[in-house]
Amino acid sequence: MSKLIEALLEVQKELDHAKADAVNPHFKSSYVKFEDLWDYAKEALNGKGILIQQLSHECEVGACIETVLHGHGASMSTGKMIVRADKPTAQAFGSAVTYAKRYSLSMALGIGADKDDDAHNATSGAKRGW
Repeated sequence: MSKLIEALLEVQKELDHAKADAVNPHFKSSYVKFEDLWDYAKEALNGKGILIQQLSHECEVGACIETVLHGHGASMSTGKMIVRADKPTAQAFGSAVTYAKRYSLSMALGIGADKDDDAHNATSGAKRGW
C-alpha cells in the first residue's frame, strides 16, 4: 500500500460527516458551507502531510472542478466534477463553481453532510435548464 493511501486511510478513520449548519433561505434546506468543509478537510489532511488542490477546467455549461490530493510522493485525483449553471450569468457560474468545489471535495473524502436529504428539498419544484 502506498504511503499516500495509508495516510488517507488514517484521515478517513478520523473524519465523520461534516456539520450541516447553514440554511438555504430560498429552499429552507440545511447544507455545509464550502468554507467550513474546506477547513474541516484541510485540518485532517494537512495533519497527515496531504495537500488539497482544486483545479478548474474549461466548461461551457457551468463549472468543472477536479480535486487532487498530493502527499508522500504521490497524487490522487477525484476526476472532474461538472455542475451546470442554472442561467448564463456570472453569478450562476460562480454558484456552480462553489457547488462543484464542495461536491468534489466531499467525494474525495467520502463524506457528506450530517443531515443529507439527497437534495430532495432543494430540487423539488425547481425549474431545470436555462
